[in-house]
Amino acid sequence: MSDSDEDYMSDKLLAGCDTGVTNPGLLFNRSQKRTHEQYKQKLDEKVKKPKTYHEQEKEAREKGLSTAISSDNIGFKLLQKMGYKEGKSLGKNDSGIKEPINVALKESTSGVGREKHIDDIVKKKSELQKEHLQNREKEYLAARQKRNTWNLLRSDFFKSQRTCEELDEREVSFVKHFEIIRIFFFRVLKSHYGLSFGVSKLQNQLKTLLLQKKVILTLKIL
Repeated sequence: MSDSDEDYMSDKLLAGCDTGVTNPGLLFNRSQKRTHEQYKQKLDEKVKKPKTYHEQEKEAREKGLSTAISSDNIGFKLLQKMGYKEGKSLGKNDSGIKEPINVALKESTSGVGREKHIDDIVKKKSELQKEHLQNREKEYLAARQKRNTWNLLRSDFFKSQRTCEELDEREVSFVKHFEIIRIFFFRVLKSHYGLSFGVSKLQNQLKTLLLQKKVILTLKIL
């Protein structure tokens, strides 16, 4: 190999390559390149765009309020002569504020006190809505408790009604059986011994037995 022929493994070939593209993602078509150029142009305009007067005024105000008064200031020296110490609050009791009052600059075009009035209205509406929701919740709980009580009473009523029906059925069955026994018993007594009882006495005895039977059945069911 001659000296004039460059080695393809040499670093000279790499050094001569164009290194202008540093992004790992390459832009192949024209639309992507145009979009990228527009994006870069917007960023450059945003950086180079001068700040408005209001922005400069706001930055200067915030910087001034955040910076403490230096000891070379005439007002600060007067405060020191009156007994003020740096880092302390004003007053003898040392109970005042240590930070300066925040300056809230009015930027809207509404009248004086209008924003506070609107804030008060919004706050009042929020409180009324919260109170309304609490009342709705109380009404719902009261209605649910009333409905549960009514369902419980209704269930007890149907249970009592069913118990009374069962007692009536048992009473009718008992009366039928008692009537059959009575007729058979008195027929036997009359045919063999010729005995007879008064009707009123038998009715009273029957009522007494029925009442006793009903009380016993009620206690068993309950």
